[in-house]
Amino acid sequence: MDNLKNEEKQHAGKRTGSVLLNDRKRGLIFICLIVSGTASSTLSTAMTTALPNLVEYFGVNTSSGQWVTSGYSLAMGMVLPLTAFLITRFPTKKLYLSGIACFILGLLLSIFTTNFGVMMTGRILQACGNGVLMSAAQVVILTIYPVEKRGTMMGTYGLCTTAAPIVAPTIAGLLIDAFGWKSIFYVVLVIMAASLLLSCFVFEDVLELQDKKFDVISFVESIVAFGGITLGIGNISSFGLVSLEAGAPLGGGGLECDSEHFHRKPHDAAINLGNQ
Repeated sequence: MDNLKNEEKQHAGKRTGSVLLNDRKRGLIFICLIVSGTASSTLSTAMTTALPNLVEYFGVNTSSGQWVTSGYSLAMGMVLPLTAFLITRFPTKKLYLSGIACFILGLLLSIFTTNFGVMMTGRILQACGNGVLMSAAQVVILTIYPVEKRGTMMGTYGLCTTAAPIVAPTIAGLLIDAFGWKSIFYVVLVIMAASLLLSCFVFEDVLELQDKKFDVISFVESIVAFGGITLGIGNISSFGLVSLEAGAPLGGGGLECDSEHFHRKPHDAAINLGNQ
């Protein structure tokens, strides 16, 4: 009888931190992760289709205009290491809602601005929000689901968030032809607003907070390494491979990746989920 009761409790809910989640609650949280993750991921590639329209609208050259996509990738690469720390210091619900809010603020700036600099600020905010959402979502999934279901749920989430950027340029092209390039942002804005509203009601603080010290040196090194490589590659089209603008960032990023401190104890940066 005791074993039967234990099995019933296990199927009824899984305790994560101080929150007891049943299957329905986990499902609703997963829907929030899928919706926000898929919508935010589309903008990583959708703007490549709108590049000619952006160049004409803002009156910039193509080399400057391509930073709408390159800058997005650069900013997202910088914020990802920071998110691993943030999810241990801030409540899950507040952090996730903040990520969606940051993304929505970036969308609003991109929609209503007529200045390319403000447009880039909006894109950076979108990248920061997406970085928080993507990193937090994976940890949340691994936390709220039992071991036997983690593979399936992670696979489903990965399929949605990786397929979205693939089909995004095609969908963006159809929207641009029908309604103009800003329609891309309007569609994503509606989806993210709905996700924000849903998350306010169904999300829970499922991750335990930990008093961890932020490794400033490693964070700066990751920015120099990945940021330098991304910046260097982005400058090749404008200045050529054999140039200071492309060579210096590539060289600095490559040297940082090869540094001894960058490779020390890589497992310390990972989030230990084995005991959850």
